[in-house]
This record gives sequence, structure tokens and C-alpha cells, in this order.
Amino acid sequence: MKTIMKRALCGAILFGSCLPALEITPVPAGFRVRSRSMELTIRRGTIIELRDVRNGAVWSDARRRTGAFPRGLGIIRSLSALRRGHMLWGVEAMNRHISPDFPRTNYFLPDRRSKFDLTRSGDLWTARWQGLNNGDEFLPDASWAYTFREGDDGRIGIQIEGNYPGGKVFGAALPLANVDPSSELLIPYCGGRVFGQGKPSVQSFSQAPRLDAPIGIFMKPGRTLAMWMEDATWRPHYLFFRRTEAGFGLTMEVNPLMPFEKRTNVSTPVIWIQTFDGDWRTAAAPYRNWYRKVFSREMAARDAITWAGNIFGSTRNISWMATDQDLDDLMRFFPRDSIIIMEYNARTPGWDKELPDWTPRPGYLEFVRRAKKHGLKTMAYMNICCANYDCPVWRRDRLSDFFLTRKNRLQNYKMADSSRKERVNDLFSGTVDYADGPDQFKNIQPGKLLYGDLLSKGWREYHANMMKWWHETTGTDANYEDTAGTTNDHGNGVIDGLSAGMGDTEQMRLLLKTQPVPMTGEFAPAAIAFGLHWVMSSPAAFGSVKYLRGRLHSHRPLSAYLFGVRPFTQPKRGYDNMYRHLQLAYADACGGFGVIPIEFYLGRTKEEIEHDYSMEGHAFRRAVLFAEKKLKPYFDDPAPYPPHLISRYKGTDGIYSYFDNGTLQEMHSPAGIPVYGRVNGTEEVETTLWIPGWPYRKGNRIFGLNPKMSYALFPRNGDCVSPDADPPEIKPGVRVRQYWKTPHVTYLLLSDEAASVARISAPAPEPYLVPRLEIGLASQTPRPLSSVPKDKDWSRLPQGYSTVVWPIAVKNKSAVLEVEVRDKANIHTHPHDGTVFTLKIDGKTVERHDTALRKKLKWTADREQRRLMFDLTPRKWRIPLAPYDGKTILVTLETSPAENRVADRPQVRMALLPGGK
Repeated sequence: MKTIMKRALCGAILFGSCLPALEITPVPAGFRVRSRSMELTIRRGTIIELRDVRNGAVWSDARRRTGAFPRGLGIIRSLSALRRGHMLWGVEAMNRHISPDFPRTNYFLPDRRSKFDLTRSGDLWTARWQGLNNGDEFLPDASWAYTFREGDDGRIGIQIEGNYPGGKVFGAALPLANVDPSSELLIPYCGGRVFGQGKPSVQSFSQAPRLDAPIGIFMKPGRTLAMWMEDATWRPHYLFFRRTEAGFGLTMEVNPLMPFEKRTNVSTPVIWIQTFDGDWRTAAAPYRNWYRKVFSREMAARDAITWAGNIFGSTRNISWMATDQDLDDLMRFFPRDSIIIMEYNARTPGWDKELPDWTPRPGYLEFVRRAKKHGLKTMAYMNICCANYDCPVWRRDRLSDFFLTRKNRLQNYKMADSSRKERVNDLFSGTVDYADGPDQFKNIQPGKLLYGDLLSKGWREYHANMMKWWHETTGTDANYEDTAGTTNDHGNGVIDGLSAGMGDTEQMRLLLKTQPVPMTGEFAPAAIAFGLHWVMSSPAAFGSVKYLRGRLHSHRPLSAYLFGVRPFTQPKRGYDNMYRHLQLAYADACGGFGVIPIEFYLGRTKEEIEHDYSMEGHAFRRAVLFAEKKLKPYFDDPAPYPPHLISRYKGTDGIYSYFDNGTLQEMHSPAGIPVYGRVNGTEEVETTLWIPGWPYRKGNRIFGLNPKMSYALFPRNGDCVSPDADPPEIKPGVRVRQYWKTPHVTYLLLSDEAASVARISAPAPEPYLVPRLEIGLASQTPRPLSSVPKDKDWSRLPQGYSTVVWPIAVKNKSAVLEVEVRDKANIHTHPHDGTVFTLKIDGKTVERHDTALRKKLKWTADREQRRLMFDLTPRKWRIPLAPYDGKTILVTLETSPAENRVADRPQVRMALLPGGK
């Protein structure tokens, strides 16, 4: 190989030295490619070094020896390794990553036995290896080729071709190894996310629905390196991020269409690599410009619906409960036509039932009319590709004639699940149960929810006509297309010249032509993003807590920059401060508008709302700011972003800037003044913003924070006065757990219990209720339990955290404290997880009741089984007070919503009984 390679390269140098094209020089076991902007070294098919020749910046250094995976020609040798190596959500925080030493059984590379040659045709150079090895097996008739070209700006393009006559070819992987670990990787994952140092792993990012576009950007201060692919046929692809202690690697893999058994070759579009001076916007601009040129007509048609650009907040699911007064109450705070209501239950059939029956639910048309009268826009749940097999509409419209099921996916290729009732043919293994044999509906049970493939022209036309009918019938302003963006190769090959995600593109084009309404997708991959105004994102709805926490500070507005879409961030699962924090952080970082949890507004006075300093109160102020100032994502300033600047917004009064330093997040006004913020992951923070009522602050320094908690920050106003508890000095590491006051008690609970303060000014004739924030501060003014809404003689406590406080002077040895608690929640509402009641005397727990049986709390569709998850029997506790005779004691009943507050309805009744009763 060395002789052949040397002769070929010497000829290449002589032939190319007088042309303004790529220069190629030999190196041991490889060669070096140099353009006007950069130089990269390839050894045995892997890019092991890369530097910018204009400034000398070294991005990849072979001395780091990070390795690369995957790399080379993909040929199936292990089905289990194929599936394991192509995980959905293959991120380390979800424990779905690949080990760095994962065997490359299915990937073949050149080795010392390979025959090599280099040829030139015009400005193109092709390096070809004959004979490939996976570490255990050498295939002399397998070949691997790179064709190089240079772009106008010096970028290097690499096109891959791989062949193996034995078949089972499933991919071609271009690896870049040995990247400096001081850099960070930005990809359009869920709108845009940064990955940096952490646990050694290989993380896989599938194309839609999670990866919006085939581009990865390594970032250093003032400099970037990008790898991307321009392909309007949406060939299946993956990005793989390899992370080791030595450095990083990035692989772009392109897959041919399934099935792979007889597939003998794979070829890729051109994969471009380029270095840039500037931030991530500069690196993403080439792909952005290409995309906007290809879809210029479609994006112009989308943007012609101008009112969609004046939406600055969203809420959901209120048509079934919102009165005219409720709508008036909501619109007290927002300009007309600036808020859109998302209605998930606009159809008569139940959720996921009898699709695609779009019969409007009784009362929905009237609600649309009322919403418009109150200055609200409406949007309804649609579904772009799902149907319930053999339901009445299926039979009426003869969907069997044109519905196309999804037959396969790479993540479970040829995997038959023995738990399914139906026998599943290897070629029909996919996202739902499928029939055995060529009849795609054989053995499918009536009512089964099927995901369709939009390669079917009949379905595309049918859906577009149904959506046009819906709009004309209901007057709904916009459509939310659920499952839109689940773009992939579903195993149906080529139909009418279309394959993989091209059917999704054609469906979106047709919807743009047939209905003049804005559209939202569940996801926004490149195949459909040109037709979407907003993309629905529920960043707090899916994934482990570790995964969600990892997203709090890692998002960037990459997809918003590429496609002009805005996140439509649903206030789902805002169970606690961390979940709500993530929703708001994601919206701020990725260009999203106001997040409006409707329950925050209903049944509350204007004063209560404006003086609420919970995370929901923070969301309220943010939504009002976006609507009043008309804030929209702004990318036009060419100046590089300063440190920690994540995104910018243009408003009626200038440019707003959103900063995030990894713990503190702040939105700054055009004058540079923080207008709101959030903080977590630290014991103290420097900011001009406040946590109203926080007992520990000196100047701009807030301390005593719990790093595991999320705190909302507010501008200083009349409510932001220093507490008068005269709190004790605290040592570093001591955290505030609770701080609140009633007319009779000042209570400061610290992690250092010896320094805590419980000051009783006088006994109270009755208990007081202190609704608490998750961070332990009072969320509202404490009020007597006698003024709390009651169900007969039971007092209904608020959802979430609260404390019932009762300082009692014990004057009778026979006195008894009687406390009764119960949970009146709807236990069938997913994911209700009970309430925890804790009764304390002078801070010591005397009784505790958890209404959920944690070991049995595993959700099921069986309603009777759900009853077994909870203990709803009321608890009555009788506490003799003789040990406290002659003392004033502090009785507290604390309620906790466990992990979430969905359907919580805790109640209590308390009494001080004389002796003998």
C-alpha cells in the first residue's frame, strides 16, 4: 500500500501544484488535504487532525488520541449492535448512551492490507481503499472512497461511497476525532443544545424528531468549526458525539433506505467542513442560506400570514372550563390578539380515538366565537399521520385504499417483540404492531392507533382536504399538527419518486397551498420547518430528572436561526420549580414566547396575581413583557456575542439580551438593566434582582441558597423589602429551608437547625394557613384557617406546598390536639402521585401520612389497579398535650405535593379539645 500510495500522491502533487485547488500530501498511513482556509489529515479513513491555516487555530490534534466511533462502512455483522448503536435519545443523562469502547463490529475501515489509490477529475479528488477490516474480519472486496472538493470560501466537501458485494450495507460514517475538549458542541437537538465535558460516552442523535438538521458546530471564544450536509431529499442520518477525557469526536453517518439485506452500496451527499471567525451564527449561516434558498417560496407563503408574528404568549385547554369572566380576567394583562389558546380536545372523539374523525366537540364552535370576541386567537390539536384502524371514519372514507403503515425503523431493525399478541414479520417491525405478510392490515385489531407514512399521496391529499374543511367549519385560527416532524425512513422504499422524509415535505407544501392558517408542528426538522410558524415543545415533559436538569443552561436558538420558527412552549408538567424553570429557560434561550399556565389566572384577583412571587408569577411577568414589548428573536447584529449571551430579542423599545453563566439567567433591557431572572446550582449569587422576602441579602449578594433548587428573581419594588426576622449569621453551606411570618409567629428554618429561629409573639386563637413556595417562602399573605374555602368542616388546602401554623398555650394537662387529614384528589388523573402530610410540634415530627403507596405507584390503564396505588382513608391523629403543660408550643402541619401537584386536593381540620374528650 505504501508504494502505491506514494506514487499516486506524488503524481497528485505535481499535477495539482499549479492549480488553485486542493493540495494533497502524503503522511504515514494517510494523507493531508489543504484548502485556502484549513488543513485536515486523514489516516485510515478518519480525520485525525484539523487546523485553520488562516490563523493557526488547532481544532483537532492527533496527539489527543480520542478515537472515533462510529467510522467507516457500515455492514451488519451484529443486529443487536446495530440497534444498540442507533438509540433514540442516545444521551448520557438518560443512560442511553454508548460506551466509548463499544465494539466496531459493524464498521469496516482501511488497514495495512488495503489497496489505495488517488485520482483526479477536474477539481475533484477521490481517495479509494480496496479491502476493509472491522478488527476481526477482513473483507478484500469491500471498498471505501472519499471524493474531495473545495468551496468558494475554502470549505472542504467530502462525499462518501462504500461498496460490499455481500450486502447488508447500512451506512457510511465520516469521523472527526481528537477535537480540543475546551470546545463545546452545538447541534440543533430539540431546538439547539450545547454539549461539553462530562462522563466518557458516545451519544447518538437521530434525525427527526430530535435532530432538526444535519449540522454540528464546535465552539471556542470567537471561533467555530462546523460540519454539515445539504440534502433536500432527507436521506436518513445520525450525528454521534464521542466524549473522552482526552477530547471529543464527531461523526456524521448517512444511511441508505431499508431493508439492508440486499443493499450492496451507500453514497452520501457532500458533507462540508469549514472553520470560521465568529460565533455559532457565522458557522450556521451557510446551511441557513442554502435552506432558505431551496424553500424560499414556501417560507414566503408561511410568512405572508402576518398576524402569526404578533403572537407573544400561549396557554392551553381552557375551552371546557373557561367562562366569559375567565377570558376577561386573562385579557386584563395582555394586548388583544397577542395570546393563542391551544385546545387539545376540540374533537368529539376522545384522545387518540377514532382518528381521523374531526367532528368538532359540542360547544367548541361557540368557544371559538367567544375567544375571538375577547381578543384571543385559537389553535386546535390535529394529527398529521395517525389513524385508528377500522374506526367508523376509516370505513366511511375507505382509508385502507391509501393509508400506508410504517414498516421499520433502524432502532429496532428486524426485531420481533415476543410480548406482542400478533406475530410480527421481520420486515414489518416498527413503531406499532403490524401484520405478518404483505397485507399491512392483517391481524390488526380494530381501534389500534397506527402511524402512517406520508409517502402516500392519497393520504396527503385526504389530510389537506380534512384540514381545509376543519378551518372552514370551525373558524379555528391555527392548527397544531401532532406527530408532524416524525420524519424518517419507515421502510417503504421509493413511492412515486419520493423516499424517506420527502413525503413529509410534500405534505407540508400541500397544507401551505390549501389552508391559509398558521401551523405548529410537534417537531420542526428541516423537512417541514419551512411551513411552521411555531414548534410545540414540552421540554419538561419527557426524560429523567438528570436529563432535564442538564438542559437548564444548555440550549441555544439554533433552529430558530436556521428556520425562523419559534418554540411554542406548553406549560405542561410545571409540577415544581425545576420543571417550570426548564420551560422558561428553554423559551428564553430558543426564541420562545410567553408561557402561560392558565390555572395561575383563573379565580384570582388582579392584586393576587401581580403580587405572586412564585415561579408561575415569574412566568406571568415574562409573558406580559413579551406581549407588551412585542419581543421577537433577533439575529441581525453581526457583532460577536459577548460571554454568556445566549439570545437577543427585538422589541418596540430596543434590543433585549438574555444571559446565562451556568447558574444565573437574566434578561436585560435595552438599557442593560436586568428585568427578570432565575438562578440555581449555587449557594449565592450577585445580582440587582431580588427574591422577595429572602432573609439573607447584603448589597447585591443573595446567599443561603440551596444549589439543588431553582429560584425566580424579580425587580426590586415595594414587595421586595428586607425581612425583619433579624436572622442569625450563617456559615457557608448553610441553606434556608423555610422563612415565613404570621401575626403570631416568625419562622426561619435552616439546614443548620441549631441556628434556626422560631419566634412566637403570642398564642393564636386559631390556626393560620401559609401557602408556601417550593423554596420555602410564603407565596401569599398568611390567613386564618377559618377564612380558607371549606367543604363542610374541612378546610381545603392549596395545591403544592403549604404549612398550617398554630401556636398554642397549653394550660390544661388533659388537653388534646386533634388533627385530621385527607386526600380528595382525582387519583385517575395521570400523573397524580399523592400528598404527604407531616405534623410537627416544636419542629419535631410526631405524625406523617403519605397518601400514595410509593412501591405500587406504577401507572396503568386499569382504573381498578389505580385505586391500589393510593391510601385515601382519612387519618385522625390525637396528640395528648400533657408533656407541654404550661408551655406555648408551635404546631405545624406541612403538606407536600410529592413530585407534582396534578389533581392534588388536600384537606385538613384541626381542633384543641379539653381533657376527657
